[in-house]
Amino acid sequence: EYSENDFIILNWSWDVEKSSQVIVEASIVNPYEKDIKAMWLTFSAFDSKGKPTKDLKTGKTIAIIESKRLHTANGGYIDYKFEKVFNSKAVDELRLQEVKLQFADGSVKVIKGDKAVGERLLQ
Repeated sequence: EYSENDFIILNWSWDVEKSSQVIVEASIVNPYEKDIKAMWLTFSAFDSKGKPTKDLKTGKTIAIIESKRLHTANGGYIDYKFEKVFNSKAVDELRLQEVKLQFADGSVKVIKGDKAVGERLLQ
């Protein structure tokens, strides 16, 4: 999963806004000796019974978020706020399924794992 050897996600949380849009906030650190040029995070959502939740707009049960912000090597730290990750009020749990990193030298690393996304914020 997402550990010091692969990728460090420090603090993260999520919530569903009144408009049914799921937002995710995360603080991410780059532990590698190379700059990260791009990152893709694959999220899946589940309802209160543990069943996959479909996005109301796309009909998909996963969402891929792309970021092209530069993460500097050896501890580059960035705070993110991903808006419109999912469109559904039925989301009870959000999970991170995969992280794909593209480094400045063009190489790519894919980290797979199933990790719950922090705690849901209370409104």
